[in-house]
Amino acid sequence: MQLLDIIDTIGSPIRHMIISTDDTFIIIACDDKSVQVKSLVTGSDIHHLEGHLSEVTSLSMSHDSICCYVGCNNSYIYVYNLRSRRLLRTLTYHDSTVNDLYVSADDCFLFSAAEVGFFFFNEIILYFIKENFLFRIQFMF
Repeated sequence: MQLLDIIDTIGSPIRHMIISTDDTFIIIACDDKSVQVKSLVTGSDIHHLEGHLSEVTSLSMSHDSICCYVGCNNSYIYVYNLRSRRLLRTLTYHDSTVNDLYVSADDCFLFSAAEVGFFFFNEIILYFIKENFLFRIQFMF
């Protein structure tokens, strides 16, 4: 195995990272609450996603590499358009830290998971992305 390149302009310890399905972007969430988008082709900065003020706890990306989903410990999910570099919307349906995010292969559904309440049962919320519709599914463990 050969080392191809090093992206070393991060500036803060890395918490999470994901790579776009077309291997064009790497999205990096850091301890300083920043979310950086970098090119895997050139290694250069593309942009920083702004608008969230809380620690990033999870990342996901649409399979068409257009939207990035950022889950935070303030219970919010921030939806960004990577092409326009804009915050599209903020989803506020959880009551606690968003622990994980997943986008379905057809880019129609976003699944988010969180731990809820004093008894610490797990909650999964299903968003129908294309129609802004919400299903709420709760699982107790």
